[in-house]
Amino acid sequence: MEPSDISDLDLGARPGLRRGLWAETAVTMAAGAVGMVLLNAALFWLLGTQLELERRQELTLASASGLAAQMGMAQNAQQQKEILGAYSAPGLNLEQLWLQSGNGDVVVEVGAWPETPDAGLKAALNMEREHVEVQRRQHVQVTVPVSGGGALRMQVGLDGGGMVSPGLGLVLSFSLGSGMVLALGGFVLVRRRLILPIQEITATTERIAGGAFGHTSELKAARELGDLAGALNVLSVSLAGYRARTRAQVSDLEQANQELRAAQEELIRAARLASVGALAAGIAHEVGNPLAAVVGYVELLADGVGDEGLEKDLLARTQKEVGRIHGIIRELLDYARPKPGRRVERSPQEVLQDALDTVLPLPGFREIELSAEASPELPLVVEEEGRLHQVLLNLLLNARDALDGPGEVRLQAVLQEDGLLRFSCMDTGPGFSEQVLDQVFEPFVSTKAAGKGTGLGLATCQRIVELGGGQIQALNRPEGGAELRFTWPAAD
Repeated sequence: MEPSDISDLDLGARPGLRRGLWAETAVTMAAGAVGMVLLNAALFWLLGTQLELERRQELTLASASGLAAQMGMAQNAQQQKEILGAYSAPGLNLEQLWLQSGNGDVVVEVGAWPETPDAGLKAALNMEREHVEVQRRQHVQVTVPVSGGGALRMQVGLDGGGMVSPGLGLVLSFSLGSGMVLALGGFVLVRRRLILPIQEITATTERIAGGAFGHTSELKAARELGDLAGALNVLSVSLAGYRARTRAQVSDLEQANQELRAAQEELIRAARLASVGALAAGIAHEVGNPLAAVVGYVELLADGVGDEGLEKDLLARTQKEVGRIHGIIRELLDYARPKPGRRVERSPQEVLQDALDTVLPLPGFREIELSAEASPELPLVVEEEGRLHQVLLNLLLNARDALDGPGEVRLQAVLQEDGLLRFSCMDTGPGFSEQVLDQVFEPFVSTKAAGKGTGLGLATCQRIVELGGGQIQALNRPEGGAELRFTWPAAD
């Protein structure tokens, strides 16, 4: 969902999002320090263990070599056993210590002599060379040849103390301290050079978002953050100028809008006056001719013509002209204030056929070929009773007057894609001129000769159609003749 206003945005911390940069920096620095200490500890532990193992090997080999030299100088087996006993003190962590002389005698002080010679014993007896073996990093086994024949076996266990050199604890303590100092220094540096400037930029952004356009901040930070703060300051100043220009434009627009309203009201009043003037002129034109005739007939009757037949003729003429005036007034009232009727539902076929049946007996339609087209599947229409009949009757009468003789008039009803019914009245007459086509629905506009029409027929049709929810249109057919079409809502 998009916010409707910038004030709807919450630029602060929001629950459910990741923790802040401050916390992430502290956690990262602490994790880095601990990881560095653990890595150094593991490294130094392996290095110290390896060094201690090598030292134990060298020490055991040296001890065994020295003891073998003493065994070679011993006079008898008893002296050899005494020398072996001196080396079997508990502090040496001996697991095996025995001697096999050249004549096959075995002197065992610690451990057990193997009944089957192993690889180290074979190397010392046969090849007269030293053999050193580390067994599962738990034992150091050394077998050395003895001068005069024989072999000496010494095995030392490595599970006792001293596996880590004494300086390793100091090294680990130094690693821990240096890691903590590095983490603390990094955190202070990041806080000062990154976190605090970002917090200041955030505060400035919130103030600008709150409407404090023109607010700027002087940020002393790294170049990238300084550039960001400078761009934010430029944005703030630009927004302040934009708001000032917008206010001025809004003020100008409001003034222009007031002027437009005043001009619109003047135009509406002028249009109303023009309509009233046109209506008055049309009424004067249409009523003036029969009224002048009536005045003349009355003056003749007032002077006395002395001829009874002539008086009857003048009275008949007067009655006819007064009837014309009455018809003009009635048509004008029908146009201005149509009377509501009873609403009925009818099929388009029935509406078209009723219109044709009405005009068939009238003069002028006997020479015209009339037809109606409407599918039985068309939906019904709802109308105030007689309204569609009145519109179609007007259109048929206008088509007859336009033909003024033989021709063809066709009514049609079709269903449009928008669900409206379209009624059309098409003739084979001369069509409309460009000037009349633009104003054919205006009151008192007529193509008929003077005295044969008031120009209110199509205006009344337009009024009825628009009140019924449709639109009416006049056009010239490409194949010749005129077409008047209007839409009408179909029944639900």
